[in-house]
Amino acid sequence: MTVRIHGEYIMTSDTMALVPHLNQYGELWSFGMELNRTILIRKNPKTILNDSCKFFGSSYEGRVDGTKAIMNRGKMYPIAICVPLDMYMFPLVSPNNYTCVWLSYVHIRDIDAYQTHHAKITFMNEQQLIVTKSKKLVESKKFRTGELRHQLKVRSNFDVVAESPLIYQLPQIETDLWNLVLDEKKGTYEVYRR
Repeated sequence: MTVRIHGEYIMTSDTMALVPHLNQYGELWSFGMELNRTILIRKNPKTILNDSCKFFGSSYEGRVDGTKAIMNRGKMYPIAICVPLDMYMFPLVSPNNYTCVWLSYVHIRDIDAYQTHHAKITFMNEQQLIVTKSKKLVESKKFRTGELRHQLKVRSNFDVVAESPLIYQLPQIETDLWNLVLDEKKGTYEVYRR
């Protein structure tokens, strides 16, 4: 099997995993496992993640900070690369560790125990990856990623109505709304009932 080498890489919804690879010169590169191909990338997984987050309007650190604010516990946080494209990745060890494998939440079909303290990941396309972590650990990290995914979907699930609001005759509801008006003499705002 010949693997194509790429200098640049932005993750897509086809990306199933980023697997670190030390080349013959000791440089940390990555294998990008996708639905229809596996490629070798001249960048480490964390750089690829950061480049991909930036492509979708954030940064790796920004995504980690966002996850921390939502999950409020733990370490080795999963991140949302792109919520509309359902791209969520989770690390199997510390992202600062050169052996860190990143897996895509939506592409995992099965996680099975494999030998001692190893897990066999089967992706939706039947491709497999053996990792040096236990089945239980991989499942717990996948579960946490599912929690993040759920929270982001709940927080962004706003109903959108395409019709004009004039079509609907809504009853008048007494509200407890207040206006804030700038009192220029005092330089502060005053509250007035609407």
